[in-house]
Amino acid sequence: VQSNHCRATAVAARYLGLDSHLILRAPQSIAEDGDPGLVGNLLVERAVGANIHLVTKREYAAHGSVALAESLRRRLEREGKRPYVVPVGGSNAIGTWGYVDAMAELAAQTKSDRTHREKHGRGPFTDIVLACGSGGTAAGVALGAALCPELRKPNVWAYGVCDSPEYFYEYVGD
Repeated sequence: VQSNHCRATAVAARYLGLDSHLILRAPQSIAEDGDPGLVGNLLVERAVGANIHLVTKREYAAHGSVALAESLRRRLEREGKRPYVVPVGGSNAIGTWGYVDAMAELAAQTKSDRTHREKHGRGPFTDIVLACGSGGTAAGVALGAALCPELRKPNVWAYGVCDSPEYFYEYVGD
């Protein structure tokens, strides 16, 4: 229910003059009450006018994010809207390539750091550490790091905030 990605998406949508609809997983008690309050990311999401759709963790597990988003998409289309579905965490090819591009930008910036490379014989860092909620960031950063020889293939450490390590190894690998 406190998704950083949903908050950023809602703010970007408002900035562009678009409506946003967020499907948020909430504990049973909050989902049943229907009002998670005005705290953290929810405060920002509500301040920018996001439409909040709460589902329980059980509902989310039973139906999955794709089916829930598809159901909401169909409903919005029946209402005459033209929705674009952003997957959980922005984890699709577009989102992943955004991080590949970010790594290319980082590589370009490190090219100019000759002093460090000459002194240490490698790029300015050996490891990249990130939180992993949906896998898209980890996939894009890992792929981008591997494709940018200037970075000298740093280790990418993705720490899962949900799901199992096995799930993320499979998802990111795919």
